[in-house]
Amino acid sequence: MGKSKYYVSVQARTINTQRGDAAYEFEIEAGEEELVQLQELFDSMDEFDQAGFWRSHQPFFGVQPRSGKRRLRLLPQRNLSPS
Repeated sequence: MGKSKYYVSVQARTINTQRGDAAYEFEIEAGEEELVQLQELFDSMDEFDQAGFWRSHQPFFGVQPRSGKRRLRLLPQRNLSPS
């Protein structure tokens, strides 16, 4: 099957067939398989964002195995600022 033209917004994670439907960053030509791959990437981004949202509301704990039982201990904060 041939390729069709699509209008893609990565920020909004949308794929439109009509130019005026919504704002877009990229105009692409893609086949059905490529369209499915792109939608899967957008879905992965959504899952990652949701996991980060929920994780950001929990304190930073590390898990250490000890004698067959799992024990939580608070890990020190790391400086992530550029040197």
